Amino acid sequence: MNWQTRKSARAEMIAMIKVLLARHRYPPDAQKEAVDRVVDQAELLADNWAFEHP
Repeated sequence: MNWQTRKSARAEMIAMIKVLLARHRYPPDAQKEAVDRVVDQAELLADNWAFEHP
């Protein structure tokens, strides 16, 4: 099972993204969209990595 399907791992990653956004003073009203975008990108990279490295 990978990080994409484990709720605890996914939640931890989202928490880390939020901390990084706050640390770099990312606008709070735009954080949800930024978190969603980063998670989507990470999932895409993970899918591509799994396809290229079975």
